[in-house]
Amino acid sequence: MHLLLRILAAGCAAVPLLACSPTLNWRELALDEGRLQTTFPCKPDRAQRTQTLGGHEVTLHMAGCEAGGALFVVAHLQLPPGVPAQPLLAHWQHDAVQKLQASSWSDEAARIKGAAQEPAPLRRRAQGVDARGRALAMEAVWFTRGAHLYHAAIYAPQLGTAMRDPFFGALELR
Repeated sequence: MHLLLRILAAGCAAVPLLACSPTLNWRELALDEGRLQTTFPCKPDRAQRTQTLGGHEVTLHMAGCEAGGALFVVAHLQLPPGVPAQPLLAHWQHDAVQKLQASSWSDEAARIKGAAQEPAPLRRRAQGVDARGRALAMEAVWFTRGAHLYHAAIYAPQLGTAMRDPFFGALELR
């Protein structure tokens, strides 16, 4: 009888360990040399690449990871000297829905702590398809401060508040 109780106790002790391993394990992260504070639900990989955006060559710095069936991404770039933010943001926003092959999208004002109000921060929700033709939703924000442009996005078959609120709510420029 005592052996059975010990086996059950050991099994019950292991159950909370499994429950403490959440799908979305939020952690704080500073990006862009500490200018942007945010959270990710997993440990993000970081990369950078040079690309053409709106006819200008820029270096795009990215951090991203996958958790809970979703891809979480934050990207930023520094404007080339003398280039205004609005045209580059417009290209970036257009590219996002084009790559998603979005069939529909909606825009609204976004609130990002510390972001410039001109150009105004934008939140876009879109429905499209992934590279394999499966339905994919995107929610993204674009915002600026000085010569720095930022983009944060979540891509998933379905987006919920457990993904959205901690990710977008933690974005803060310092």
